[in-house]
Amino acid sequence: MSRSDKSDLTALLHQFRKKTGIQPIPLSQQEEKLPLAALGAAFSNSSQKSAKKE
Repeated sequence: MSRSDKSDLTALLHQFRKKTGIQPIPLSQQEEKLPLAALGAAFSNSSQKSAKKE
């Protein structure tokens, strides 16, 4: 993919987002909105409990 292809794609995405009202979520805010840390904690706690049982 050439640079012009990438800039064309970016422009198309920008137009699409304007029309549909979809806003991209910045990476810094994605973690706040998605409970990935909570999921990670749940999995790590359950794996620690099962390890202690053995």
